[in-house]
Amino acid sequence: MLEKSKLTAKDVSELAKLPPIDVLKAQLLALFNTPATQFVRIIQAVPQGLLNVLQAKVDKENEGQNA
Repeated sequence: MLEKSKLTAKDVSELAKLPPIDVLKAQLLALFNTPATQFVRIIQAVPQGLLNVLQAKVDKENEGQNA
């Protein structure tokens, strides 16, 4: 019995295949964190892209002065 339901042999077999509760909790937490992590990466990408453009401009100007 599980709560108010009677389990069959197949049900017990399927339950036995489940990972331990700590692993299930970690997987659930990872699912919750995924959208936040992706959001942070997007937020970081914008200033990083701007810095890359500015650095390329500086590098180009330095090449012109050295030539």
